[in-house]
Amino acid sequence: MFFELPYWSKLKLRHNLDVMHVEKNVFDTLVGTILDIEGKTKDTIKARLDLERMGIRRGLWMNRDSDKARRDLAFFSMKPNDKKEFLKFVSSVKFPDGYASNIARCVNVDGGKFTGLKSHDCHVFMQRLLPVGIRHLLPEDVVKPIMLLSRFFSQLTAKTLRRTDMFQLRHDIVQVLCKFEMIFQPAFFTSMIHVMVHLPEEALLAGPVNYRWMYPIESRINLQKRPEPSSSPFLVCSSAILSLSAVASVLSLRSYLSHLPAVTSATTLPSPPPCSVAAPLRSMSDLIRRGRSMTTAPSLDPPAQSASAATAPAMLDHVVVGPGASQAPASSSSSVAQPPSARQRHRPTDTIDTTSTDGTGAFVLLILY
Repeated sequence: MFFELPYWSKLKLRHNLDVMHVEKNVFDTLVGTILDIEGKTKDTIKARLDLERMGIRRGLWMNRDSDKARRDLAFFSMKPNDKKEFLKFVSSVKFPDGYASNIARCVNVDGGKFTGLKSHDCHVFMQRLLPVGIRHLLPEDVVKPIMLLSRFFSQLTAKTLRRTDMFQLRHDIVQVLCKFEMIFQPAFFTSMIHVMVHLPEEALLAGPVNYRWMYPIESRINLQKRPEPSSSPFLVCSSAILSLSAVASVLSLRSYLSHLPAVTSATTLPSPPPCSVAAPLRSMSDLIRRGRSMTTAPSLDPPAQSASAATAPAMLDHVVVGPGASQAPASSSSSVAQPPSARQRHRPTDTIDTTSTDGTGAFVLLILY
């Protein structure tokens, strides 16, 4: 169908192969085979029987004893003790913060396999851990092509590419696949093993793979899969706190501007409705409903303490809560004996109002973090 398009024959890059998924599938095939993981290895009984039918690779044929046939461990697969040593090595590796996830959580030493490896885990494993972990556990003829494959992906996924390097990679990947054909059976060569040949050519045409692979796209998809604010209690509380803080800021500014002349004439603002001090603060709405009265007239007597010693009590001196406010001790030199409704508290000139009113007696407490 695509070849019926008039421009299709003139396109140099007809398909953009995703390096992220290619690298992950190659890693699953390679590691599953050298570790002989059941369900992931390509060295199966059917693959051995195919070699017998084709009459090639006699050393990998099924071992037949009388009327039974068994599959012996291939030379390119790790022995049980070597496999356990390799898995212990992987589980002991520590990466810098933000470089990779905790790959040790995906290692099952007793089961001899990996579980739950993500695409980026396979990316780091292929380029950093695999060449180091297998170099003394497998034959040299098997280790060298795997190390060349690891270097191939490391250079291909670099942030800066050189044309000379891409020409060299295009030659190297062919050599790697030829060496793999001398090691593994034909069942190993899936379509993902084949498409590696085209990756350097696509890098020459389209540029670095960092702008073309699926990592940023899948990260965005994972963010969209997160629960909505309506279904997450934490997000609901966060949204409510932000909304109430914004409303309180607006009301505080509007109240300050409306009562600005009253401050210069030493007029007392309306008192809030009484509330109980002993009532527990069960939610954010309790804090908002809890009224706090204040007066804006400065005292005629200056405070006797120094500025550093008087700041803390002065911040609390002008806030009176509930009916128990009339019982507050008048130990400060700025307080005088008068009725609770007309009592004035000293307010330092360098303090900022944390309460506001809209003129109807409803107060809002602005919470400062």
